[in-house]
Amino acid sequence: MVAQRAASVVIPVEQLDGRLERTLGSLLAQTEPVAEVLLIALGPSEELWRGLAATQQKHQFVGLVRQRRSGLVGAINAGIALCRGPHVTWLHPGCQLRADGVSAMMAALEERTETGFVFAASHDRPSELDTADASGQSWAEKLLAANPVACAFLCRKECIEAVGLLREQFPGAEEWDLWIRISDQFAVVALPEELSACGRECGRPEALPPDSPVGRSLRHHHLSRRNVLRQETTSPTAQHTGPGDPTARRRKLLMAAPELPPLGGYGVGRYVQGLAHILSAQECEVHLITPQETRSPFARHDGVHVHWPQKRPPFRAPTSLSDSLQEQALMLRLALDVSTAHGPFDILCLHSWERASLCHALHRALGLPIVATVHRFDDLEDGDRPESYRSYVREVQSWICECAERVLSLSTFAAEQAMRLYGVPPGKIAVLPLAVDDAELQTDADLGAFRGLFGAPDGKLVAFAGRLEAAKGIQVMVDSLPHVLTVCPDTRVVIAGEGPLGRQLADRVRELGLDSAVTFAGRLGGKVLTTLLRASSVYVIPSLVEASGLGALEAMLCGVPVVAAASGGLRELVRDGENGLLVPAGDPKALAAAVVRVLYDRELAQGLADRAREEVIAEHLWPDRAGAFLSAYTRIES
Repeated sequence: MVAQRAASVVIPVEQLDGRLERTLGSLLAQTEPVAEVLLIALGPSEELWRGLAATQQKHQFVGLVRQRRSGLVGAINAGIALCRGPHVTWLHPGCQLRADGVSAMMAALEERTETGFVFAASHDRPSELDTADASGQSWAEKLLAANPVACAFLCRKECIEAVGLLREQFPGAEEWDLWIRISDQFAVVALPEELSACGRECGRPEALPPDSPVGRSLRHHHLSRRNVLRQETTSPTAQHTGPGDPTARRRKLLMAAPELPPLGGYGVGRYVQGLAHILSAQECEVHLITPQETRSPFARHDGVHVHWPQKRPPFRAPTSLSDSLQEQALMLRLALDVSTAHGPFDILCLHSWERASLCHALHRALGLPIVATVHRFDDLEDGDRPESYRSYVREVQSWICECAERVLSLSTFAAEQAMRLYGVPPGKIAVLPLAVDDAELQTDADLGAFRGLFGAPDGKLVAFAGRLEAAKGIQVMVDSLPHVLTVCPDTRVVIAGEGPLGRQLADRVRELGLDSAVTFAGRLGGKVLTTLLRASSVYVIPSLVEASGLGALEAMLCGVPVVAAASGGLRELVRDGENGLLVPAGDPKALAAAVVRVLYDRELAQGLADRAREEVIAEHLWPDRAGAFLSAYTRIES
């Protein structure tokens, strides 16, 4: 545990020399010990990493972090995200704090709980800061005018999380930009004495005068942003803009979508479709770029446009990963053409790690801020993949989350995993509750006739729909079927989906002698999938890892009782005995018992289904979530 009165120190290291030892020596000499010291290795150099490992052996109080990509800003941000203390500072090799430096800054923070950060003024600037309070200037204005912050400073980590990390768009002035953003929201304390020795050799850029090119750029950025915010606050139409309001600004969003319905029958594709519809209804113009031609019914709302590559090579790449990279090359050209024809865009929306390189290229080429939504955790879910693949996915996810201006998740569980696995700072991630579209889940099919395709029209039907992979727990469901069918022999089971376990599951069903009762329906989508849901007696979600649980929400809206594994985001949607049944993940006996209970106790089943449907209608329909989604996708600093 890290004490409440504690400071974490981040030190980015690019090369090993005597400077780092001097900095570590000054930290050892502090009258108030620091909580932790994180050395961030810049770049992939093995020699540097071995040298830092030797340093750790000498100084047991330091921790090591490997930042495989070079870049000072990324290294500092990585350290901030990982440090555990409530207060954080970063020093460059060569910076040396005075022995009472940490103690003096900690005391200043404790005296004023509203303070965002404290720093020691440079010796040639203190008079400007001492007299500035009487002038009525904000701290942001004082910092823009003087930029006195040296390497002796201490920030509240929660304040950094509130305003965002260092940004790369102001080379040499990233920290200055952060001080101004913090001072716009929190108090600042300037200590009158110098607490550090920081010569030119430390490698940290000197304070940039406001008339330098970067200084002018930064000043213009903050003043422009402040003017925009002031206009939004004071404009007579600011409180009244909304759907149908001709004074509302029509924002343009470019969305890198995975496959869309009807080709994409599950999860992300349907979510993206609903999101595009609701944002367009909120006066946004949404352009989706997707790798495959689709005839998805997007015409229900004006302002939604779908684009796909018109010419594809007459061959596929040998692996799914290389094929994805080939697709991104096609989509990059498509996106640039779309931007030329329909831009400029305001925000770039990412919904799959497989499109990370594409979005990063567009981010750099077009200057668009990225909003990344974490839908699933392939590095956790693809357990049958080699570790090299999962490590690659984890690196890509971490990289794009670091590049994104905002990270969104669809459950508290997903947010916690993104922070743990990818180092996303808490202040950068937001949880948007799942939403579904009732209009997309209607069917006029004869449900009895549909059930008759698998058994008796009035018989019991157990359904699963999703990817046939280990993380979805479908193998657990198959192992539960002998008990279910022994107790309820007239039950029929439909497993809809495709995936790496398809053949193995079919072999297992034959081995259990259940061929006549189990149908592998392949990938279903659109009205056929909706009909399967509405015709089912119980919908089973046996996932071992589940980021959100969109399938559970859709089944609930269709009035079908749900039996789900108590894993991930499912625990946030399904309450055992109230709107569904929860069972321990990976337990086929418990799963079978719950399914049998629902099949036999129809009064219980109806009660669970009714309560679940009422809750979804009250809390999880897209129109009711419009404000939250619009805010998340449009309140991004330019």
